[in-house]
Amino acid sequence: MHAVLKNQYLVHEILKFLHQERQANITLPQSSLDAITSFTHLRELNADFTHESISITHSDLSKLAQLDQLSILDLNLRMFDWGPEKSESESESTSCSTLSFPQLEKLTITCKLDDAAKLLALTTFPILSSITLQSILPLTRRQLPPSTQWISFFKALRNSMPSNTLRELYLFPTNGLRHALHAPPAMQVHQGILFSEISKYVLPFNLVALSFAFPLLRSLSMGDLGQMLRYH
Repeated sequence: MHAVLKNQYLVHEILKFLHQERQANITLPQSSLDAITSFTHLRELNADFTHESISITHSDLSKLAQLDQLSILDLNLRMFDWGPEKSESESESTSCSTLSFPQLEKLTITCKLDDAAKLLALTTFPILSSITLQSILPLTRRQLPPSTQWISFFKALRNSMPSNTLRELYLFPTNGLRHALHAPPAMQVHQGILFSEISKYVLPFNLVALSFAFPLLRSLSMGDLGQMLRYH
């Protein structure tokens, strides 16, 4: 697990520790985020789990949500572990509870599309102003997520925060775990979605920056651009 921690006081203390102990690096335990969340004044966290067989659980997210000064969060991982699926007969008390990141202003996540939708559906962001999703997409047509997954993502996004706070929305596909936004295999396989399918979820936000990397978006017509201008 790779983690980057940014906090003035924290950086000072780590540098002092390294100087005293004459060590070149610190290895974080692989079992959980406990070592990270013990830094209660953390303001920025970049956690990369792509090189480990580690999944983030609802409990891990709950611990991150308790960092009440966290304003920037970047999660890069292969999978979330949401626990066993709940049947309709099970009570709501047995399902994952809603989380809140009250001070988070910038969120970047690299994960599967359905995990991103689930994360947003379970979380509220009262003051979030920027979100970047780098969606891990499969390489074959048979594994492609249906367009309904994209609709679920945008619905969850719309419901997770006030429409007037979000200012920047960036959506990029990744080819497997590689950050290759325009890889030829992905361009050939993914047909993307129509802007008209998601416009009612995107346009209500008071955005100043909107970025869709093809092939996520199938096409963008002059009519789509006109709709954006009329809405704002």
